[in-house]
Amino acid sequence: MFFIMVANSLLRRRARMAIALLAVAVGATIISGMITVYKEVPEQMGRAFRAYGANLLILPGKDAGVIHEEDVSAVSKALSDYEVIGITPFLYDTLLINHQTVMAGGTDFAVLQEVSPYWQVRGAWPTPGRRRSCSARSSRRNCA
Repeated sequence: MFFIMVANSLLRRRARMAIALLAVAVGATIISGMITVYKEVPEQMGRAFRAYGANLLILPGKDAGVIHEEDVSAVSKALSDYEVIGITPFLYDTLLINHQTVMAGGTDFAVLQEVSPYWQVRGAWPTPGRRRSCSARSSRRNCA
């Protein structure tokens, strides 16, 4: 008896039934879209930030010329709870070679490949035993 009354009610009020079904469909679509945005946006932003490289740069203060290795270890330990892919310290200095000022830099290239995968190197990446690398402007005989 109850099912007959419900069926008759639905058949007589088709417009209300259609509006109710449309509302349920719209609600389900909105919820599905919100879940997709909730899951996908942080992952996509993480990929984009990693593609651009470092998003945290730590520089020495006005009084200090460099950051000591112990300080880098302390920063690494402080950031261990976060999603840090790697920490790559750079050391830059100006050198005087053949009466010309040259900017020289050094880093840990093994970690650099993980932190900055967009870097492109002609030839091979420097290895731990290798002391120098050459730029595109250097002549080949000076780079051996």
